[in-house]
Amino acid sequence: MIKYIYSLIALCGINTNAFSQDVITPSLGNDIQAQIIDVTETDIVYKNWNSPDGPTLTMLKSDVLIISYADGKKEVLFKQIEKNKTPKSKESVNTDTKIAIINLAPDQITLKSGVDIQANVIAVNDTAIVYTLFNSVDESTVSISTDRVLLIRYADGTKELIYKQSKRNSVVIEQPVKNIVKTEAVKLSRSELKMKGMEDARINYIGRGSGAGFTAVTSLVLSPVIGLIPAVACASSTPRERNLNIENRELKNDPDYRTGYVKQARKTKATNVLIGYAVGSAAWFILIFNFL
Repeated sequence: MIKYIYSLIALCGINTNAFSQDVITPSLGNDIQAQIIDVTETDIVYKNWNSPDGPTLTMLKSDVLIISYADGKKEVLFKQIEKNKTPKSKESVNTDTKIAIINLAPDQITLKSGVDIQANVIAVNDTAIVYTLFNSVDESTVSISTDRVLLIRYADGTKELIYKQSKRNSVVIEQPVKNIVKTEAVKLSRSELKMKGMEDARINYIGRGSGAGFTAVTSLVLSPVIGLIPAVACASSTPRERNLNIENRELKNDPDYRTGYVKQARKTKATNVLIGYAVGSAAWFILIFNFL
């Protein structure tokens, strides 16, 4: 019985992402749910998520836009595509604005930085994408330059590569990084600052000191009922300043940016705590079942 206890305690330390899979987004076709084995200079070696005992597959990196790993990290490969892959034919670009129907499910705008924005896309043209944030109380529209966008995944399952269009229809002027950050801080609206804060929080806040581990252990050792106490307390509290990990010094003290960042950090913390509670409670029931 002791070995069961040690095994279940170890189970509580499993990260949220252990229940997730890697996702490969090719330049053509649907996303691939996978288990990444290795990424070399030219190839991606993986197995299909639904067939862990199946054959090992290989895909050229030049055919891939983004690798989304189970731990939340992303590797953007579109620059390598532009460098190593020559299009077979130059398709004409439709300069007319395309109007999208707002869906019950979200569209997903993927930035070149790898950040995903859940949105309702309203219009797409050569220079900008107009949208509203999905499930947001604030219904004001937000505009983002196509130069910052890699692709759009629409709610109906279709996918549009924006970076190819922006590359053909715009001239990119190289500027020092510091100047770009300062310009962005001045031009962003209040809603855009909140959105950027949420984007940065998804990348930088990893849930350190969230209390998920303590909640899991309490639920396992003392019962799920007692575990509810730290679960509710930790999930409803704001992460401490030292754990927020805000890296954008230019926008760190902006109230709108900070509001969006802290809001997303609280969501991430609450999710981690609830999963810790669920894992600890499940382990407690398994332990009780073995005793009985």
